[in-house]
Amino acid sequence: MNHERQLALIHLGKKTASARQIREQLILAGLQVIETVIETESDAVSFEPVSAGGVAILNLGELDFDTSDCIDRINRAYGDQLIINDALIVDKLTGWERKRWLRHLLNKIDPAFSVLPTASGAGSGNQAVEIPGVHSVWVLAASIGGPEAIKEFLAALPAKLPVVFIVAQHLGGDFQPMLRDQLASSTAMAVEIPWPGMPIEPGMVLLAPPTEKLQWTPQGRVDLKPMQVNPVLTPSIDAVCETALAHFRPVNMAIFSGMSTDGVAGAQQIKATGGKVIVQSPDSTVMDSIIQGVKSRLSPDFEGRPAALAKYVAQALTQ
Repeated sequence: MNHERQLALIHLGKKTASARQIREQLILAGLQVIETVIETESDAVSFEPVSAGGVAILNLGELDFDTSDCIDRINRAYGDQLIINDALIVDKLTGWERKRWLRHLLNKIDPAFSVLPTASGAGSGNQAVEIPGVHSVWVLAASIGGPEAIKEFLAALPAKLPVVFIVAQHLGGDFQPMLRDQLASSTAMAVEIPWPGMPIEPGMVLLAPPTEKLQWTPQGRVDLKPMQVNPVLTPSIDAVCETALAHFRPVNMAIFSGMSTDGVAGAQQIKATGGKVIVQSPDSTVMDSIIQGVKSRLSPDFEGRPAALAKYVAQALTQ
């Protein structure tokens, strides 16, 4: 079926983290999206929905004003063609759960969209990916004590760099939204929990998912696949390094505070392919097991406190 038709996407309240994903995925599905944002009470009072018999999605975000009259007018305009989406719930979903939510949303728009799992896009395996404006990829590896160190690192970086950062921080999936907010508070760069179909842009900070394999399509969009083997520590730093190397060159690595040996093999792989490996100075960490494990196998290109590591990265990108 040809899905190229118009669809109204109405954000009621402040846009949440999932709002961008909704729009991107609807467009990828072949729908022509007419987007409206109602952020203030005056926006709600003046908004007049126009229905041409099409489907509308009412995306409920953070509300701090009375929206009952506006919702009534939207409901009258679209009737049973109105789909209500609670963005605050969707924001808490990560990885595969987000993908499943999307399938059900598309199926509500049109039953021709299958709710069943589908194979990842053709060619999203281990292929080289070039993203305009991205000159390199940096894996930021950490475990215990990592979030504060990475915050300090990101805070010391310029706002826009020709690089993509992938944070491989040992943490459960339930805590990823909190980690995203924590890191986002320290930087002007976009800190994102990856979702299938997400376009990658220079200066993004991606949180490696704990239970999915992070991959990319040839068009530079995120792809997620279930892990074949569940590692003890998630996300696996070594696995993140391996998949990054399967798609990008050069891949570099900055290693922060942590207690494990996960990441040592990844650092060796990156070094062997010509990438740079830098480490946080042990005296500034909470735990230095990862760093000492790496230093026992190779000589880091640089060592220092998180802010010094950021300065090294920024200077390396200008050389």
